[in-house]
Amino acid sequence: MSRIDAAERRERSHWHDLAGAALLLAVAMGIGRFAFTPILPDMTAAGVLYTGSAGLVAAANFVGYLVGALTTGPVERRFGAGPVLAFSVALTAILCLAMGWPQAPLSWWLAVRFLAGVASGWLLVTISAMLFERLAEREVSHLAGLAFGGVGLGMMLSAIYVREAGPGGIGQGFIGQGWAAEWIGMGVLAAILSLPGLLLLGRVKPFPPRGAHPQGDTHETGRTGFRLLAAAYFLEGLGYIVTGTFMVAVFRASPALSVYADNIWLIAGAAAVPSCLVWTLLAARVGFARALAAALLLQSVGIVLPVVTGNGIAAIASAILFGGTFMGIATLAVGFGRQLAPHDAARAIGTLTALFGVGQIIGPLAGSWLAQMSGGFAWPLMAASGAVALGALLLLPLCEFCYMQNREGGGL
Repeated sequence: MSRIDAAERRERSHWHDLAGAALLLAVAMGIGRFAFTPILPDMTAAGVLYTGSAGLVAAANFVGYLVGALTTGPVERRFGAGPVLAFSVALTAILCLAMGWPQAPLSWWLAVRFLAGVASGWLLVTISAMLFERLAEREVSHLAGLAFGGVGLGMMLSAIYVREAGPGGIGQGFIGQGWAAEWIGMGVLAAILSLPGLLLLGRVKPFPPRGAHPQGDTHETGRTGFRLLAAAYFLEGLGYIVTGTFMVAVFRASPALSVYADNIWLIAGAAAVPSCLVWTLLAARVGFARALAAALLLQSVGIVLPVVTGNGIAAIASAILFGGTFMGIATLAVGFGRQLAPHDAARAIGTLTALFGVGQIIGPLAGSWLAQMSGGFAWPLMAASGAVALGALLLLPLCEFCYMQNREGGGL
């Protein structure tokens, strides 16, 4: 085989990897994890959930995600990455179908959403580790953001389905109407996307054996910087998830904004599609700390916009700012963690994932409690915005140092 043929084959291969990863991330995150957001208002309107129980169900999902993310390594070492990947996407589709049981007790939804969180955690860690390794081998790591845009694709598809399955929608007679039919539709959609995703992604390398990652001392600035990053990422998990859980419900509850409720999650998903690539390209120019601080500040503004204005343009801007930052922030945080702890990147990413996961668990519980106590979503959104803004402020001491390191081409 000629060098040109080999290069073309490698190029086709990484495009296949990117497409497959995007489809599976759409299933794992855009549907399996975030389909709850556009369906939640219909569940509360039907009286099967209220604000407090919705917070519990959301928190159960994030507990499951934390468990899944932290157990991926041992599970893959025991069963192999390929079987875990296939099992997790199948489980995601089945659990979406299971959410469509109309007479289910609260304990059922708590258990189902917990298991869905475990599956999404396994999928995200497996796909991320595999994808970054393959792209690094081909020196195209900067393209990883294209795959993570699949999360936005899943959000868009779930929002479109929920909108069109509702009264007056073109698909209302396909499976049926109501929240139960919407969950069944999510299961069907997840199954449809999973097969080509698995076929495109192809082989999956096993998870690195325990102890395979080199240990070493980290520069003091790196240790201090990592602590600041970890605190900021915890605050991001705490703050963003309030909007990530209740966004559609917030718009439905506002007379001035309810007209936008059916499309607001679709707009957020569309903004999420290119966001990872945009933020990673920006980080390459100005450094991780500056890009991450900017993303956090923009997100904090987007979270609070529905509180301070009922203007339609501001409402759309809120969805764009949220969708355009939350996956970008996750991508930047992982990249920054790898940079701050180059000799123990696996442990650094695990620590960040755990702290982010704890924030995600606390966020819906605190948000639903504040909403019940105050009689609306204004206080939860303001608190969430403040938490994310504080995370940005924590990164400011690192911005100039990391920018100079980036310009000099050195690692931190």
